Amino acid sequence: PALRALAEQAAARAPVPISVLDGTAEDLPAPDGSFDTAVSTLVLCSVRDLAAALGEIRRVLRPDGHFCFLEHLRAESAGFA
Repeated sequence: PALRALAEQAAARAPVPISVLDGTAEDLPAPDGSFDTAVSTLVLCSVRDLAAALGEIRRVLRPDGHFCFLEHLRAESAGFA
């Protein structure tokens, strides 16, 4: 609830129209091919069904759409970890 409230406040201040919708990564509330770009940052480790979430991103992206993501992983070497 706290993060949703922050998102709604930021959307209200944005210079372009933004809708904050209920949904999950595995069931995005958007029609097929309705997005030019999808952005995901440091969240894919927390979704319940990664394959379903990635499938939903593919579904809502237009055929020439872009998926931009930033994720993290644990390094195997102690020096990098």
